[in-house]
Amino acid sequence: MVFTVYKGAFEYGDEGLARLNEIREQISVVFDGFKKIYKSSKTNKEFIESYVDFLINKADIGSRIDELVENLSSHSIQSKADETTQIWPMLISAFEQIIELMGDERFSGKTFAAILTAGLFTDGGRCRTSCF
Repeated sequence: MVFTVYKGAFEYGDEGLARLNEIREQISVVFDGFKKIYKSSKTNKEFIESYVDFLINKADIGSRIDELVENLSSHSIQSKADETTQIWPMLISAFEQIIELMGDERFSGKTFAAILTAGLFTDGGRCRTSCF
């Protein structure tokens, strides 16, 4: 899908339209990679290891997080920058615990998402300060 001239160029201009299409392509790569891993994983461990490898090596999550933290800090939103730096280690910790507890079990996206969500978020939907 490409943003069309009818709406995109008129509303955003040529540069804005080009930027929107660039972002769309970046998002598409991430979702396509996730979809492939999701469909091919047999166990929770296989899913987690493949997904983390994808995030680090293909999606370049480390530099993206660093850019976001830098942007938040430069706009004097230090508390959000500090929270953002905690998210990746929390996620990795949750993944490690899932591997330890049920890594060899058959991968089920629904079950995996429920367990991960329960470990990362409070009942009110806020991110925990530490996993599990």
